[in-house]
Amino acid sequence: MRSPARDALLGSLARPHTFGRAFGLERAGDNLGAVVGPLLAAVLVAWLGLRPAIWFAFVPGMLAAIAIIVAAREARGPTTGVRRPMRLDVRGLRRAGIGRPLLPVLLFECGNLATTLLILRATDLFTTLGFANAASLAILLYAGHNAVAALIALLGGFWLDRVGPRRVFASGAIAYVLAYGLIAHASIHWGFAVAGFLLAGAGIGLAETAESALIARILPDELRGSGFGVVGGIQAVGNIVGTVVAGALYATVSPAAAFTYAGAWMLLSACTAGVFRARAPSGQNPG
Repeated sequence: MRSPARDALLGSLARPHTFGRAFGLERAGDNLGAVVGPLLAAVLVAWLGLRPAIWFAFVPGMLAAIAIIVAAREARGPTTGVRRPMRLDVRGLRRAGIGRPLLPVLLFECGNLATTLLILRATDLFTTLGFANAASLAILLYAGHNAVAALIALLGGFWLDRVGPRRVFASGAIAYVLAYGLIAHASIHWGFAVAGFLLAGAGIGLAETAESALIARILPDELRGSGFGVVGGIQAVGNIVGTVVAGALYATVSPAAAFTYAGAWMLLSACTAGVFRARAPSGQNPG
């Protein structure tokens, strides 16, 4: 519920030629929060244990909810007084040309595994150090993943405003292909796991920024809520299907098979990124 509303609001506030920077900054902020969270979690788990650490997450969660309400009220402009019916405007989305660009997004999300599977892989690789130490190192890798995602999302937003979302998205998918290849063969050397985590962070920083900027460029303001809702649904379904299949391969075949499977989806996504060329309501070429 949070992501489509947030992205639609940001798309309404930002100017078309700054969509990349706007969504890149938003993704950077989100990922920076995900750096602080795991680091605090690692300290709290070591100090108090797992269950109390989870309870502590309630505090920033409530603060975030309050901040979102205040920010939304501050950003709300004058209204016309006309309330539109709540519906998914499928016909309007098709006329706007959103159908074809969703193909590479779907392929990408089928390969976008839950980060918990990456953490499991890192924990398995470091089990010789003891479970607690292995879990702590995996959490630190996750923090590094999010730090890289924040930096790359910010830089990728500036790049996107220059070249359009197509190249940025394709670069994100290729980064994931390389990341999964390294993580699949991380048993050779622990450095492969570190490099894989960092490359995956770069991939998600680029791809998520490009996906949001693309939808904002293609759709007029009155359709962005529906558009971001559809993208959110595709992301959720793709993540579930991809992670379930990869998890089954991880458990029954090998970790290498699981990450090779996910990498194949990412490669297909990069190869189809050319359909990101679509008309934009502002008259600009979305790339």
